[in-house]
Amino acid sequence: MSKKSIMPKCDVEMLFIINKNAMIGKSPDSFIKILESTDEFKISDDCLIFNDVDFKFHISEYDNKKDSLFIKISLENTNQNNLVTFSKVIRTFRKVSSECKIGQIQLIWDDISKYYSIQAYPLIHEVENLMRKLITKFMLLNVGVSWTKTSIPEEFTSLRSSTKLPEDHNMMYQVDFIQLTNFLFKAYKEIDISELIKKISPLEFNELNQETFDELKRIVPQSNWDKYFAPHIEAQQKKITESWEKLYEYRCKIAHNRDFSKADFDETSRLINEISPILKKAIEKTESINIKETDKNELADQFEDNFFKEDKTDKQIFCEAVYKLYLEIKNLYLTVYDNDIKKGDPVSRIINQVFEFIIPDEKYGAQDVMSLISIVAKEGSINKIDNFELNNLTKTCLDIRNIVSDKIIQIEISKDDADEY
Repeated sequence: MSKKSIMPKCDVEMLFIINKNAMIGKSPDSFIKILESTDEFKISDDCLIFNDVDFKFHISEYDNKKDSLFIKISLENTNQNNLVTFSKVIRTFRKVSSECKIGQIQLIWDDISKYYSIQAYPLIHEVENLMRKLITKFMLLNVGVSWTKTSIPEEFTSLRSSTKLPEDHNMMYQVDFIQLTNFLFKAYKEIDISELIKKISPLEFNELNQETFDELKRIVPQSNWDKYFAPHIEAQQKKITESWEKLYEYRCKIAHNRDFSKADFDETSRLINEISPILKKAIEKTESINIKETDKNELADQFEDNFFKEDKTDKQIFCEAVYKLYLEIKNLYLTVYDNDIKKGDPVSRIINQVFEFIIPDEKYGAQDVMSLISIVAKEGSINKIDNFELNNLTKTCLDIRNIVSDKIIQIEISKDDADEY
């Protein structure tokens, strides 16, 4: 049983705009004579023959001004070979009009591009979803996509609703094609320069060791692909990203109904055949990749930065600043105390403990932090504050967070020194 064509008929419609100074080809009959003079076309009545392929052919004056011609060519038998011939017909039309300086051809309907676009889109759809599957599986197995929901205390329920986190099962399908590769192939620093300086500046020269050099390496930007997948898969990151960017250009051609030729289809197929095996192998390897506990939060932050960062309102920026401040206070608490924070522990207890016993002499206290949290927690409170004050409060969050971060670094350095003795 023969395979049914995806397009039983293929039409191309052209508007041929004639140059005012053209001496020939200004009428349908004159233009037909020029085509026939090339010895490539045979035209009679409503039939055009080119390379032994028959086409239906119609040409007429487009308007009463006689400054343009309307041309319609139809192919009834749309197999691969005939479509290649059809493309040659259109190129020959363009060539004749250009060489004879008759005018300019504008395509107003193009089923040839439509045919190759229909053929290419399922291939692009598959490789795009392979990339989504790879990232989703990598995050599910190694980080867990519910971290943003389960780690937010009750005091931050308004933040939970304002961030509008997508459902777990479809969050990757809300991400644009070209953004997908950023998470895997964009290079990240594991540590800020300022944080590195704080860690190594107290050290004497004779105290430098392998651990110090390991810390220095963390400042060199490295992609998640190089860090987690490159040891398992022989594929150059540069080649993958370049191929993905080219594939994005062809995807845009299809999405925006631009000219899409057989050459475009062939190149799209080649790129997909190159990328798909790499992605499939990477998907298989996700189960054997081991990620340090300390890297999981970093991965989660990168994931959010790449896929869910939008132009945010001052209210959203403030809410997130308050929540990140709380997380840093929580990190300081866990750095000092071995006992973990149980679900349901009030935020106020953790904050009071930190500011009373760990950083008691700072310019900010527990009450300052609780006031910031109450703006987020109490319904309607944030709406009473103008944007100017919100910006100042956001800066306050950052100031307190920096104080807390500095304390964490001091404690970690002290612990390292104690371990040496």
